[in-house]
Amino acid sequence: NGFDPLKADEQAVYGEANYDFTEKFRLTLGSRLYRTKVAGTLLSNGVSSVNNGSAQGSTEKGFSPKIAATYKLSKDILFYGVVARGFQFGGFNLPTIPSPDIPLTFKSSSLYNYEMGARTDWFNRKLRFDLTVFFLDWKNPQINQVASNGLSGYVTNVGGSHNIGAETTIRWKTPIRGLTLEQTASYIEARSTETFDDASGQQVPKGTLFPSSPLVQAVSTINYSRALGDWQTQFSLINSFQGKAFAEITHETEVGDYSILGATLALGRDDWAGKPSLSFAVNNILNVQKVAAGFGPSSTPSAVPTPSTDSIVANSSYVY
Repeated sequence: NGFDPLKADEQAVYGEANYDFTEKFRLTLGSRLYRTKVAGTLLSNGVSSVNNGSAQGSTEKGFSPKIAATYKLSKDILFYGVVARGFQFGGFNLPTIPSPDIPLTFKSSSLYNYEMGARTDWFNRKLRFDLTVFFLDWKNPQINQVASNGLSGYVTNVGGSHNIGAETTIRWKTPIRGLTLEQTASYIEARSTETFDDASGQQVPKGTLFPSSPLVQAVSTINYSRALGDWQTQFSLINSFQGKAFAEITHETEVGDYSILGATLALGRDDWAGKPSLSFAVNNILNVQKVAAGFGPSSTPSAVPTPSTDSIVANSSYVY
């Protein structure tokens, strides 16, 4: 099965304008007018073939506004707020084995983002602390499903999702020259706003955590840079934490809940033409092996590989 051609077009006009009410307070207004079209021609062969020909596509048009404000309390402290709309294309499903349970298309989705935060510097900009809090009102979010035949995956829409969360960054330029420590972290709850019947007929209640959405994520970085003669060098040690989540909205397969340690070394010459640089990286130094993604709920037929044999695992330890 296949689509040839399968094409998505977008036409848009967008822009924004700023107005400074005072030296400290700025207002930004923006907008985007758009029109999108997704269309395809289905080509199918073999015993599982379905009717060929043009498939019913989708055309969307809309208006995405944006309003933002910033207030500079001082040269080192900035507050801001944003309200903006986002849009995501719809599209076609292409099942391995056609089934009446699988919709040929899925809808586009849109969301409104309500966000506010602060950007601050302290102690002559040796210490930076940033904080952002936000709320996303997401309509028709797209999620992956496995058909009742257990052999085909497809995309469908859930009625809605509310995502509420906070993100923070702390960066410290230590008294040791060239040594910087940084910690970023986020806490995000992404929950459905309507009940949903999945492909197996299981009803997913309102308020269920969305798939592939860990509550906590964090990155810790130690960065050291210095000059060695005419060479500029930088070494970084990075630990990334991914909290526990689930591969499906029915919470059948647990994923995440691991930390990955990596390192990078960069060498550069700013005095040479083109300022060339060379980087080396090692990922997953401790060879952590965890399930990072899964396929299909356990209720699907035994012909479907279990998550333990058909998962992407974070077990690669390599240099490139």
